[in-house]
Amino acid sequence: MRKCRKIQVIKSLFLAVFLMTITSVYASETRQNKELPIYIGREKKGAGVKVEQVEKQIWAHVADYQEEDLRALIEELKGRSGEVYLSLYGKNLEEQQQVQAIYSLLFNNEELKALTDLKLHFVYTPLDEKDILFKGMPFIKVLNMHVDQEEDQKLMKYLNDQYGQQYELILTDELATHYGQDVAKGLDAAYKIYYDLPFEYKHIDKIFRQSKLGQLPVKYSDFYAALEEMLQVNDELIKKENLYEVKKLSELNQTLRFTVRTKEPVDYIEYKVNDAAAGQSFRYPYPITLDEELLHKGINEVKVVMKLKGKEQYHVQNLFIDYKGEIGYQERAARKGVAYPISQKPVYKKGYIPTLMYHKIKDQVENTEEDQSMSVSTANFEAQLKALLEAGYTPINFKQLQDYLEGKAGLPKKPILITADDGYLCNYTKAYPILKKYNAQATFFVTSLYVGITNEHEHFSWEQAKEMEASGLIDIQSHTHGHTLMNALDKVDVSYEIQKSFGDIEKYLGKRDVKVLAYPQFLHTSKVKEWASECGVDLQVTNLVSKYRPAATQKTDIKRIHVSNDLSPQKLLNQIKRLTE
Repeated sequence: MRKCRKIQVIKSLFLAVFLMTITSVYASETRQNKELPIYIGREKKGAGVKVEQVEKQIWAHVADYQEEDLRALIEELKGRSGEVYLSLYGKNLEEQQQVQAIYSLLFNNEELKALTDLKLHFVYTPLDEKDILFKGMPFIKVLNMHVDQEEDQKLMKYLNDQYGQQYELILTDELATHYGQDVAKGLDAAYKIYYDLPFEYKHIDKIFRQSKLGQLPVKYSDFYAALEEMLQVNDELIKKENLYEVKKLSELNQTLRFTVRTKEPVDYIEYKVNDAAAGQSFRYPYPITLDEELLHKGINEVKVVMKLKGKEQYHVQNLFIDYKGEIGYQERAARKGVAYPISQKPVYKKGYIPTLMYHKIKDQVENTEEDQSMSVSTANFEAQLKALLEAGYTPINFKQLQDYLEGKAGLPKKPILITADDGYLCNYTKAYPILKKYNAQATFFVTSLYVGITNEHEHFSWEQAKEMEASGLIDIQSHTHGHTLMNALDKVDVSYEIQKSFGDIEKYLGKRDVKVLAYPQFLHTSKVKEWASECGVDLQVTNLVSKYRPAATQKTDIKRIHVSNDLSPQKLLNQIKRLTE
Protein backbone atom coordinates (compact mmCIF):
# COMPACT_ATOMS: atom_id res chain seq x y z
CA MET A 1 0.00 0.00 0.00
CA ARG A 2 2.75 2.44 0.99
CA LYS A 3 4.70 1.51 -2.16
CA CYS A 4 1.69 2.23 -4.40
CA ARG A 5 1.12 5.55 -2.69
CA LYS A 6 4.80 6.43 -3.17
CA ILE A 7 4.59 5.57 -6.87
CA GLN A 8 1.53 7.77 -7.27
CA VAL A 9 3.24 10.68 -5.51
CA ILE A 10 6.29 10.40 -7.73
CA LYS A 11 4.17 10.08 -10.87
CA SER A 12 2.20 13.20 -9.96
CA LEU A 13 5.40 15.08 -9.24
CA PHE A 14 6.94 14.23 -12.59
CA LEU A 15 3.68 14.89 -14.42
CA ALA A 16 3.70 18.42 -13.12
CA VAL A 17 7.17 19.24 -14.34
CA PHE A 18 6.88 18.17 -17.95
CA LEU A 19 6.80 21.82 -19.02
CA MET A 20 9.91 22.79 -17.10
CA THR A 21 12.42 25.00 -18.80
CA ILE A 22 15.97 23.96 -17.97
CA THR A 23 18.91 26.22 -17.31
CA SER A 24 21.13 25.04 -20.15
CA VAL A 25 21.90 26.43 -23.59
CA TYR A 26 21.94 22.84 -24.81
CA ALA A 27 18.25 22.42 -24.13
CA SER A 28 16.18 21.93 -27.26
CA GLU A 29 12.89 23.77 -27.34
CA THR A 30 11.60 21.22 -29.83
CA ARG A 31 11.99 18.24 -27.53
CA GLN A 32 8.68 16.64 -26.70
CA ASN A 33 9.97 15.46 -23.36
CA LYS A 34 12.06 17.86 -21.30
CA GLU A 35 15.09 16.62 -19.45
CA LEU A 36 16.64 17.43 -16.10
CA PRO A 37 20.24 18.67 -16.34
CA ILE A 38 23.09 18.03 -13.98
CA TYR A 39 26.15 20.16 -14.56
CA ILE A 40 29.70 19.04 -13.90
CA GLY A 41 31.94 22.05 -14.16
CA ARG A 42 35.63 22.60 -14.73
CA GLU A 43 36.97 25.40 -12.57
CA LYS A 44 38.36 28.50 -14.20
CA LYS A 45 39.38 31.60 -12.32
CA GLY A 46 37.62 34.67 -13.62
CA ALA A 47 36.49 38.00 -12.28
CA GLY A 48 36.78 36.92 -8.68
CA VAL A 49 34.45 33.98 -9.30
CA LYS A 50 34.73 30.47 -10.63
CA VAL A 51 33.95 30.39 -14.30
CA GLU A 52 32.62 26.94 -15.09
CA GLN A 53 32.71 25.44 -18.55
CA VAL A 54 30.24 22.58 -18.89
CA GLU A 55 32.25 19.42 -19.55
CA LYS A 56 29.48 16.90 -19.30
CA GLN A 57 25.80 16.76 -18.63
CA ILE A 58 23.83 13.91 -17.14
CA TRP A 59 20.26 13.70 -18.25
CA ALA A 60 17.37 12.05 -16.46
CA HIS A 61 14.56 11.37 -18.86
CA VAL A 62 11.05 11.93 -17.58
CA ALA A 63 9.15 10.54 -20.56
CA ASP A 64 6.96 8.07 -18.66
CA TYR A 65 7.13 9.69 -15.24
CA GLN A 66 7.57 6.38 -13.39
CA GLU A 67 9.34 5.68 -10.16
CA GLU A 68 12.16 4.03 -12.09
CA ASP A 69 12.98 7.40 -13.67
CA LEU A 70 13.85 8.80 -10.27
CA ARG A 71 15.69 5.58 -9.49
CA ALA A 72 17.77 5.96 -12.67
CA LEU A 73 18.69 9.51 -11.67
CA ILE A 74 19.74 8.37 -8.21
CA GLU A 75 21.85 5.57 -9.68
CA GLU A 76 23.55 8.07 -12.00
CA LEU A 77 24.35 10.34 -9.08
CA LYS A 78 25.72 7.42 -7.09
CA GLY A 79 28.25 6.88 -9.86
CA ARG A 80 29.59 10.44 -9.60
CA SER A 81 32.14 12.08 -7.37
CA GLY A 82 33.09 15.66 -6.71
CA GLU A 83 30.72 18.62 -7.01
CA VAL A 84 27.53 18.21 -9.02
CA TYR A 85 24.94 20.96 -9.52
CA LEU A 86 21.35 19.88 -10.09
CA SER A 87 19.21 22.61 -11.55
CA LEU A 88 15.46 22.39 -12.15
CA TYR A 89 13.42 25.37 -13.24
CA GLY A 90 9.67 25.93 -13.25
CA LYS A 91 7.87 28.54 -15.31
CA ASN A 92 5.15 29.13 -12.74
CA LEU A 93 4.50 28.72 -9.05
CA GLU A 94 2.88 25.30 -9.43
CA GLU A 95 5.90 23.93 -11.28
CA GLN A 96 8.25 25.43 -8.67
CA GLN A 97 6.31 23.65 -5.94
CA GLN A 98 6.96 20.40 -7.76
CA VAL A 99 10.64 21.25 -7.97
CA GLN A 100 10.58 21.77 -4.21
CA ALA A 101 8.99 18.35 -3.70
CA ILE A 102 11.44 16.55 -6.00
CA TYR A 103 14.41 18.19 -4.33
CA SER A 104 13.10 17.13 -0.92
CA LEU A 105 12.80 13.52 -2.09
CA LEU A 106 16.36 13.54 -3.37
CA PHE A 107 17.76 15.31 -0.32
CA ASN A 108 16.20 12.79 2.02
CA ASN A 109 17.28 9.79 0.00
CA GLU A 110 19.36 7.56 2.28
CA GLU A 111 21.54 6.20 -0.52
CA LEU A 112 22.60 9.69 -1.59
CA LYS A 113 23.19 10.73 2.00
CA ALA A 114 25.61 7.83 2.38
CA LEU A 115 27.87 9.07 -0.44
CA THR A 116 30.93 10.76 1.06
CA ASP A 117 32.73 11.57 -2.21
CA LEU A 118 29.75 13.33 -3.83
CA LYS A 119 28.79 16.88 -3.01
CA LEU A 120 25.36 17.50 -4.48
CA HIS A 121 24.22 21.11 -4.81
CA PHE A 122 20.52 21.77 -5.28
CA VAL A 123 20.12 24.90 -7.38
CA TYR A 124 16.91 26.92 -7.22
CA THR A 125 15.81 29.59 -9.68
CA PRO A 126 13.38 32.14 -8.16
CA LEU A 127 10.55 33.26 -10.41
CA ASP A 128 10.09 36.74 -9.01
CA GLU A 129 10.29 38.75 -5.79
CA LYS A 130 7.31 36.87 -4.32
CA ASP A 131 8.91 33.47 -4.83
CA ILE A 132 10.38 32.44 -1.47
CA LEU A 133 9.91 28.68 -1.72
CA PHE A 134 13.64 28.18 -1.35
CA LYS A 135 13.38 29.45 2.24
CA GLY A 136 11.39 26.29 3.02
CA MET A 137 14.27 24.14 1.87
CA PRO A 138 17.17 24.69 4.29
CA PHE A 139 19.43 22.56 2.06
CA ILE A 140 19.15 25.15 -0.75
CA LYS A 141 22.34 27.18 -0.62
CA VAL A 142 22.61 28.12 -4.30
CA LEU A 143 20.32 30.31 -6.39
CA ASN A 144 20.55 30.45 -10.17
CA MET A 145 20.01 33.62 -12.20
CA HIS A 146 19.81 34.23 -15.92
CA VAL A 147 21.34 37.67 -16.30
CA ASP A 148 20.78 38.27 -19.99
CA GLN A 149 17.51 40.05 -19.42
CA GLU A 150 17.01 43.31 -17.58
CA GLU A 151 14.22 41.92 -15.41
CA ASP A 152 16.51 39.16 -14.18
CA GLN A 153 19.08 41.73 -13.12
CA LYS A 154 16.40 43.58 -11.16
CA LEU A 155 15.52 40.34 -9.40
CA MET A 156 19.19 39.73 -8.64
CA LYS A 157 19.43 43.17 -7.01
CA TYR A 158 16.35 42.43 -4.95
CA LEU A 159 17.74 39.10 -3.74
CA ASN A 160 21.03 40.76 -2.89
CA ASP A 161 19.34 43.54 -0.91
CA GLN A 162 16.94 41.13 0.85
CA TYR A 163 19.18 38.18 1.70
CA GLY A 164 22.71 39.49 1.39
CA GLN A 165 25.14 36.60 1.20
CA GLN A 166 22.90 33.94 2.71
CA TYR A 167 22.84 32.21 -0.68
CA GLU A 168 25.51 31.70 -3.28
CA LEU A 169 24.59 32.87 -6.75
CA ILE A 170 25.27 30.95 -9.94
CA LEU A 171 24.84 32.89 -13.15
CA THR A 172 23.77 31.17 -16.34
CA ASP A 173 25.20 32.62 -19.55
CA GLU A 174 22.75 32.11 -22.42
CA LEU A 175 24.05 34.67 -24.87
CA ALA A 176 23.71 32.35 -27.86
CA THR A 177 20.02 31.84 -27.21
CA HIS A 178 19.14 35.47 -26.65
CA TYR A 179 21.48 37.46 -28.85
CA GLY A 180 22.89 35.19 -31.55
CA GLN A 181 24.23 37.37 -34.36
CA ASP A 182 23.53 40.65 -32.53
CA VAL A 183 27.16 40.98 -31.48
CA ALA A 184 26.95 44.44 -29.95
CA LYS A 185 24.17 43.55 -27.51
CA GLY A 186 25.62 40.10 -26.88
CA LEU A 187 29.04 41.42 -25.90
CA ASP A 188 27.46 44.13 -23.76
CA ALA A 189 25.68 41.37 -21.84
CA ALA A 190 28.89 39.32 -21.62
CA TYR A 191 30.90 42.20 -20.19
CA LYS A 192 28.11 42.82 -17.70
CA ILE A 193 28.08 39.19 -16.58
CA TYR A 194 31.83 38.64 -16.30
CA TYR A 195 33.18 42.08 -15.46
CA ASP A 196 30.56 44.23 -13.79
CA LEU A 197 28.28 41.96 -11.80
CA PRO A 198 31.00 40.29 -9.65
CA PHE A 199 31.86 43.75 -8.35
CA GLU A 200 28.27 44.51 -7.45
CA TYR A 201 27.32 41.16 -5.94
CA LYS A 202 30.02 39.55 -3.83
CA HIS A 203 28.05 36.33 -3.35
CA ILE A 204 28.36 35.33 -7.01
CA ASP A 205 30.14 31.99 -6.83
CA LYS A 206 30.12 30.51 -10.32
CA ILE A 207 29.19 31.29 -13.88
CA PHE A 208 28.05 28.51 -16.18
CA ARG A 209 29.86 29.67 -19.29
CA GLN A 210 28.47 29.59 -22.78
CA SER A 211 30.37 26.86 -24.59
CA LYS A 212 28.60 26.32 -27.94
CA LEU A 213 30.17 29.01 -30.10
CA GLY A 214 30.07 27.37 -33.52
CA GLN A 215 27.09 29.40 -34.73
CA LEU A 216 28.25 32.72 -33.27
CA PRO A 217 30.41 35.52 -34.69
CA VAL A 218 34.10 35.21 -33.98
CA LYS A 219 34.15 38.14 -31.55
CA TYR A 220 32.34 35.90 -29.05
CA SER A 221 35.11 33.32 -29.39
CA ASP A 222 37.71 36.04 -28.82
CA PHE A 223 35.90 37.10 -25.67
CA TYR A 224 35.75 33.61 -24.21
CA ALA A 225 39.36 32.97 -25.18
CA ALA A 226 40.29 35.91 -22.97
CA LEU A 227 38.35 34.28 -20.14
CA GLU A 228 40.34 31.07 -20.60
CA GLU A 229 43.56 33.11 -20.33
CA MET A 230 42.32 34.56 -17.03
CA LEU A 231 42.61 38.12 -18.23
CA GLN A 232 40.16 39.32 -15.62
CA VAL A 233 40.18 41.79 -12.78
CA ASN A 234 40.12 40.26 -9.30
CA ASP A 235 37.14 41.04 -7.10
CA GLU A 236 39.44 42.14 -4.27
CA LEU A 237 40.21 45.36 -6.14
CA ILE A 238 38.37 48.60 -5.59
CA LYS A 239 35.11 49.17 -7.39
CA LYS A 240 35.42 48.92 -11.13
CA GLU A 241 34.09 52.41 -11.83
CA ASN A 242 37.02 53.90 -9.89
CA LEU A 243 39.68 51.60 -11.26
CA TYR A 244 40.60 53.50 -14.40
CA GLU A 245 39.35 55.73 -17.12
CA VAL A 246 40.55 55.75 -20.70
CA LYS A 247 40.30 58.96 -22.67
CA LYS A 248 41.01 59.83 -26.27
CA LEU A 249 43.21 62.93 -26.08
CA SER A 250 43.84 63.93 -29.66
CA GLU A 251 44.07 62.92 -33.29
CA LEU A 252 47.30 64.35 -34.66
CA ASN A 253 49.31 63.47 -37.73
CA GLN A 254 47.22 60.40 -38.48
CA THR A 255 47.91 58.92 -35.06
CA LEU A 256 45.81 58.34 -31.96
CA ARG A 257 47.01 59.16 -28.45
CA PHE A 258 45.68 57.56 -25.29
CA THR A 259 46.43 57.88 -21.61
CA VAL A 260 45.20 55.70 -18.77
CA ARG A 261 44.59 57.12 -15.31
CA THR A 262 44.34 54.72 -12.39
CA LYS A 263 44.52 54.95 -8.61
CA GLU A 264 45.75 51.38 -8.35
CA PRO A 265 49.52 50.62 -8.47
CA VAL A 266 50.32 49.42 -11.98
CA ASP A 267 53.32 47.44 -13.21
CA TYR A 268 52.68 48.24 -16.87
CA ILE A 269 49.98 48.61 -19.46
CA GLU A 270 50.08 46.81 -22.81
CA TYR A 271 48.13 47.98 -25.83
CA LYS A 272 46.86 45.86 -28.72
CA VAL A 273 45.30 47.24 -31.89
CA ASN A 274 43.27 44.91 -34.07
CA ASP A 275 44.93 41.95 -32.27
CA ALA A 276 48.46 43.27 -33.01
CA ALA A 277 50.85 44.36 -30.23
CA ALA A 278 51.08 48.17 -30.13
CA GLY A 279 53.58 48.61 -27.30
CA GLN A 280 53.83 48.89 -23.53
CA SER A 281 53.87 51.82 -21.14
CA PHE A 282 55.46 51.71 -17.66
CA ARG A 283 54.99 55.22 -16.25
CA TYR A 284 51.99 57.26 -15.24
CA PRO A 285 49.84 58.33 -17.10
CA TYR A 286 50.86 55.40 -19.31
CA PRO A 287 50.68 57.13 -22.69
CA ILE A 288 50.79 55.38 -26.02
CA THR A 289 50.86 56.60 -29.60
CA LEU A 290 49.33 54.24 -32.08
CA ASP A 291 51.12 54.02 -35.43
CA GLU A 292 48.95 54.31 -38.49
CA GLU A 293 50.42 51.02 -39.72
CA LEU A 294 48.31 49.25 -37.09
CA LEU A 295 45.14 51.07 -38.07
CA HIS A 296 42.71 50.86 -40.90
CA LYS A 297 40.25 53.53 -41.89
CA GLY A 298 36.99 53.00 -40.03
CA ILE A 299 36.27 50.88 -36.97
CA ASN A 300 39.34 49.60 -35.09
CA GLU A 301 39.51 47.52 -31.89
CA VAL A 302 41.90 48.66 -29.15
CA LYS A 303 42.62 46.35 -26.21
CA VAL A 304 44.08 47.89 -23.04
CA VAL A 305 45.72 45.22 -20.85
CA MET A 306 46.56 46.46 -17.37
CA LYS A 307 48.98 44.51 -15.11
CA LEU A 308 48.43 45.54 -11.49
CA LYS A 309 51.24 45.34 -8.94
CA GLY A 310 51.15 42.31 -6.70
CA LYS A 311 48.33 40.70 -8.68
CA GLU A 312 48.47 37.67 -10.92
CA GLN A 313 45.42 38.67 -12.88
CA TYR A 314 45.21 41.30 -15.57
CA HIS A 315 42.48 43.76 -16.33
CA VAL A 316 41.38 44.12 -19.95
CA GLN A 317 39.34 46.87 -21.51
CA ASN A 318 38.18 46.68 -25.12
CA LEU A 319 37.51 49.88 -27.04
CA PHE A 320 36.26 50.56 -30.54
CA ILE A 321 37.57 53.68 -32.26
CA ASP A 322 36.44 55.16 -35.56
CA TYR A 323 39.60 56.32 -37.31
CA LYS A 324 39.08 59.00 -39.96
CA GLY A 325 42.70 59.50 -41.04
CA GLU A 326 44.11 58.50 -44.39
CA ILE A 327 46.13 55.32 -44.49
CA GLY A 328 49.34 55.23 -46.50
CA TYR A 329 49.00 51.71 -47.91
CA GLN A 330 51.17 50.51 -50.75
CA GLU A 331 49.65 50.17 -54.18
CA ARG A 332 48.42 46.71 -55.04
CA ALA A 333 49.95 44.55 -57.73
CA ALA A 334 49.19 45.50 -61.33
CA ARG A 335 46.35 43.68 -63.05
CA LYS A 336 46.62 41.89 -66.36
CA GLY A 337 43.05 42.78 -67.26
CA VAL A 338 42.68 45.33 -70.05
CA ALA A 339 40.19 48.17 -70.31
CA TYR A 340 37.58 47.58 -72.98
CA PRO A 341 36.41 50.50 -75.12
CA ILE A 342 33.08 52.05 -74.20
CA SER A 343 31.84 51.14 -77.68
CA GLN A 344 31.95 47.45 -76.79
CA LYS A 345 28.58 46.40 -75.49
CA PRO A 346 27.49 42.98 -74.30
CA VAL A 347 25.04 41.20 -76.53
CA TYR A 348 22.88 39.89 -73.70
CA LYS A 349 19.20 40.76 -73.67
CA LYS A 350 18.74 40.17 -69.96
CA GLY A 351 21.75 42.10 -68.71
CA TYR A 352 22.99 39.31 -66.43
CA ILE A 353 26.76 38.87 -66.41
CA PRO A 354 27.61 35.27 -65.45
CA THR A 355 29.51 35.00 -62.19
CA LEU A 356 30.69 31.57 -61.05
CA MET A 357 30.99 30.62 -57.38
CA TYR A 358 33.42 27.91 -56.27
CA HIS A 359 34.61 26.88 -52.83
CA LYS A 360 37.11 24.00 -52.74
CA ILE A 361 39.12 22.57 -55.64
CA LYS A 362 40.67 19.21 -54.80
CA ASP A 363 41.89 16.05 -56.49
CA GLN A 364 39.36 13.72 -54.88
CA VAL A 365 35.80 14.76 -54.03
CA GLU A 366 34.00 12.55 -51.54
CA ASN A 367 30.73 10.95 -52.53
CA THR A 368 28.70 12.91 -49.98
CA GLU A 369 26.05 15.53 -50.63
CA GLU A 370 28.05 18.24 -48.82
CA ASP A 371 31.37 17.56 -50.57
CA GLN A 372 29.76 17.20 -53.99
CA SER A 373 28.09 20.58 -53.45
CA MET A 374 31.01 22.51 -51.89
CA SER A 375 33.90 21.00 -53.85
CA VAL A 376 34.85 20.55 -57.49
CA SER A 377 37.51 18.07 -58.58
CA THR A 378 40.72 19.45 -60.02
CA ALA A 379 40.07 17.66 -63.31
CA ASN A 380 36.50 18.97 -63.53
CA PHE A 381 37.60 22.52 -62.71
CA GLU A 382 40.17 22.49 -65.51
CA ALA A 383 37.67 20.94 -67.92
CA GLN A 384 35.07 23.61 -67.04
CA LEU A 385 37.58 26.43 -67.55
CA LYS A 386 38.82 25.00 -70.83
CA ALA A 387 35.26 24.61 -72.12
CA LEU A 388 34.43 28.22 -71.20
CA LEU A 389 37.46 29.56 -73.04
CA GLU A 390 36.81 27.41 -76.11
CA ALA A 391 33.21 28.66 -76.16
CA GLY A 392 34.50 32.24 -76.40
CA TYR A 393 34.07 33.38 -72.79
CA THR A 394 36.59 35.91 -71.45
CA PRO A 395 37.30 35.93 -67.69
CA ILE A 396 37.20 39.50 -66.37
CA ASN A 397 37.85 41.12 -62.99
CA PHE A 398 35.57 43.19 -60.79
CA LYS A 399 37.31 46.46 -61.68
CA GLN A 400 36.35 45.89 -65.31
CA LEU A 401 32.81 45.10 -64.17
CA GLN A 402 32.67 48.26 -62.06
CA ASP A 403 33.82 50.44 -64.95
CA TYR A 404 31.17 48.87 -67.19
CA LEU A 405 28.35 49.31 -64.66
CA GLU A 406 29.35 52.95 -64.13
CA GLY A 407 29.36 53.57 -67.89
CA LYS A 408 33.12 54.16 -68.07
CA ALA A 409 34.04 51.17 -70.27
CA GLY A 410 32.65 48.26 -72.24
CA LEU A 411 33.01 44.50 -71.92
CA PRO A 412 34.03 41.68 -74.22
CA LYS A 413 31.20 39.92 -76.02
CA LYS A 414 31.07 37.01 -73.60
CA PRO A 415 32.44 38.08 -70.21
CA ILE A 416 32.50 35.84 -67.17
CA LEU A 417 33.62 36.29 -63.56
CA ILE A 418 35.24 33.37 -61.72
CA THR A 419 35.12 33.52 -57.91
CA ALA A 420 35.91 31.27 -54.95
CA ASP A 421 34.84 31.81 -51.34
CA ASP A 422 36.58 31.43 -47.95
CA GLY A 423 40.27 31.48 -48.95
CA TYR A 424 40.92 27.75 -48.75
CA LEU A 425 44.50 26.57 -49.27
CA CYS A 426 43.39 24.43 -52.22
CA ASN A 427 42.55 27.63 -54.10
CA TYR A 428 46.30 28.34 -54.04
CA THR A 429 47.59 24.79 -54.55
CA LYS A 430 45.00 23.53 -57.08
CA ALA A 431 42.96 26.33 -58.67
CA TYR A 432 45.71 28.96 -59.03
CA PRO A 433 48.09 26.78 -61.15
CA ILE A 434 45.23 25.97 -63.54
CA LEU A 435 44.21 29.63 -63.81
CA LYS A 436 47.84 30.53 -64.57
CA LYS A 437 48.03 27.77 -67.19
CA TYR A 438 45.11 29.30 -69.10
CA ASN A 439 45.93 32.93 -68.24
CA ALA A 440 42.48 33.32 -66.67
CA GLN A 441 41.50 35.94 -64.10
CA ALA A 442 39.66 35.07 -60.87
CA THR A 443 38.66 36.60 -57.55
CA PHE A 444 39.15 34.89 -54.17
CA PHE A 445 36.93 36.15 -51.33
CA VAL A 446 38.72 35.69 -47.98
CA THR A 447 37.69 35.91 -44.35
CA SER A 448 40.64 37.90 -43.09
CA LEU A 449 40.58 36.37 -39.62
CA TYR A 450 41.29 32.92 -41.03
CA VAL A 451 43.99 33.76 -43.56
CA GLY A 452 46.90 31.37 -42.92
CA ILE A 453 44.89 29.51 -40.25
CA THR A 454 44.24 25.80 -40.06
CA ASN A 455 41.15 24.85 -38.05
CA GLU A 456 38.76 22.36 -39.58
CA HIS A 457 39.93 23.79 -42.91
CA GLU A 458 43.29 24.96 -44.24
CA HIS A 459 43.49 28.53 -45.57
CA PHE A 460 46.15 30.12 -47.73
CA SER A 461 48.49 32.69 -46.11
CA TRP A 462 48.99 36.38 -46.80
CA GLU A 463 52.30 35.55 -48.47
CA GLN A 464 50.55 33.10 -50.78
CA ALA A 465 47.84 35.67 -51.46
CA LYS A 466 50.54 38.24 -52.30
CA GLU A 467 52.15 35.77 -54.71
CA MET A 468 48.83 35.17 -56.47
CA GLU A 469 48.07 38.89 -56.78
CA ALA A 470 51.58 39.54 -58.15
CA SER A 471 50.64 37.34 -61.14
CA GLY A 472 48.08 39.96 -62.14
CA LEU A 473 45.44 37.25 -62.45
CA ILE A 474 44.08 36.88 -58.91
CA ASP A 475 42.22 39.55 -56.96
CA ILE A 476 41.74 39.14 -53.19
CA GLN A 477 38.50 40.64 -51.90
CA SER A 478 36.39 40.49 -48.73
CA HIS A 479 34.15 37.76 -47.35
CA THR A 480 33.99 39.74 -44.03
CA HIS A 481 36.52 39.46 -41.20
CA GLY A 482 35.17 36.40 -39.43
CA HIS A 483 32.63 34.89 -41.86
CA THR A 484 30.00 36.68 -39.80
CA LEU A 485 26.35 36.51 -40.80
CA MET A 486 25.54 40.13 -41.52
CA ASN A 487 21.74 40.16 -41.49
CA ALA A 488 21.36 40.54 -37.72
CA LEU A 489 24.18 43.01 -36.97
CA ASP A 490 23.90 46.68 -36.08
CA LYS A 491 25.72 49.42 -37.97
CA VAL A 492 28.85 49.40 -35.76
CA ASP A 493 29.37 45.66 -36.12
CA VAL A 494 28.71 45.72 -39.86
CA SER A 495 31.30 48.50 -40.16
CA TYR A 496 33.78 46.56 -38.05
CA GLU A 497 33.43 43.35 -40.08
CA ILE A 498 33.85 45.17 -43.40
CA GLN A 499 36.52 47.68 -42.45
CA LYS A 500 38.58 45.23 -40.44
CA SER A 501 38.53 42.84 -43.40
CA PHE A 502 39.55 45.43 -45.99
CA GLY A 503 42.01 46.91 -43.52
CA ASP A 504 43.83 43.59 -43.26
CA ILE A 505 43.68 42.99 -47.04
CA GLU A 506 45.14 46.40 -47.80
CA LYS A 507 47.72 46.13 -45.06
CA TYR A 508 49.18 42.92 -46.49
CA LEU A 509 48.38 43.26 -50.19
CA GLY A 510 48.08 46.94 -50.99
CA LYS A 511 45.37 49.51 -51.60
CA ARG A 512 42.27 48.31 -53.48
CA ASP A 513 41.24 49.92 -56.77
CA VAL A 514 37.80 48.40 -56.22
CA LYS A 515 36.29 47.01 -53.02
CA VAL A 516 34.08 43.96 -53.42
CA LEU A 517 32.16 42.27 -50.59
CA ALA A 518 30.64 38.79 -50.83
CA TYR A 519 28.10 38.12 -48.05
CA PRO A 520 28.60 34.87 -46.08
CA GLN A 521 25.68 32.51 -46.70
CA PHE A 522 24.11 35.36 -48.74
CA LEU A 523 22.66 36.86 -45.52
CA HIS A 524 22.11 40.60 -45.55
CA THR A 525 19.40 43.27 -45.43
CA SER A 526 18.72 46.47 -47.34
CA LYS A 527 20.14 48.39 -44.35
CA VAL A 528 23.31 46.26 -44.33
CA LYS A 529 23.77 46.96 -48.05
CA GLU A 530 23.36 50.67 -47.36
CA TRP A 531 25.92 50.57 -44.53
CA ALA A 532 28.34 48.58 -46.70
CA SER A 533 28.20 51.32 -49.32
CA GLU A 534 28.89 53.91 -46.61
CA CYS A 535 31.99 51.85 -45.65
CA GLY A 536 33.37 52.28 -49.15
CA VAL A 537 32.25 48.96 -50.69
CA ASP A 538 31.93 49.45 -54.45
CA LEU A 539 30.37 46.12 -55.46
CA GLN A 540 28.27 43.70 -53.41
CA VAL A 541 27.95 39.99 -54.21
CA THR A 542 24.61 39.10 -52.72
CA ASN A 543 22.96 35.84 -53.70
CA LEU A 544 22.52 33.00 -56.18
CA VAL A 545 21.00 33.83 -59.54
CA SER A 546 17.51 32.66 -60.40
CA LYS A 547 17.55 29.88 -62.99
CA TYR A 548 14.48 31.28 -64.73
CA ARG A 549 14.37 35.04 -64.30
CA PRO A 550 17.91 36.34 -63.92
CA ALA A 551 17.98 39.99 -62.91
CA ALA A 552 20.42 42.37 -64.54
CA THR A 553 23.77 42.58 -62.75
CA GLN A 554 23.96 45.71 -60.57
CA LYS A 555 26.65 47.22 -58.35
CA THR A 556 24.79 46.34 -55.14
CA ASP A 557 23.27 43.10 -56.39
CA ILE A 558 25.71 40.72 -58.10
CA LYS A 559 24.32 37.21 -58.20
CA ARG A 560 26.33 34.04 -58.79
CA ILE A 561 26.01 30.58 -60.28
CA HIS A 562 26.81 27.85 -57.75
CA VAL A 563 29.24 25.41 -59.37
CA SER A 564 29.12 21.91 -57.90
CA ASN A 565 31.06 18.79 -58.79
CA ASP A 566 28.10 17.20 -60.59
CA LEU A 567 28.04 20.12 -63.05
CA SER A 568 29.78 18.91 -66.18
CA PRO A 569 31.42 21.43 -68.54
CA GLN A 570 28.55 21.07 -71.02
CA LYS A 571 25.88 21.49 -68.34
CA LEU A 572 27.68 24.62 -67.11
CA LEU A 573 27.76 26.06 -70.64
CA ASN A 574 24.06 25.27 -71.11
CA GLN A 575 23.17 26.97 -67.83
CA ILE A 576 25.14 30.12 -68.69
CA LYS A 577 23.53 30.20 -72.16
CA ARG A 578 20.03 30.06 -70.67
CA LEU A 579 20.87 32.96 -68.34
CA THR A 580 22.50 35.26 -70.89
CA GLU A 581 20.72 34.81 -74.18
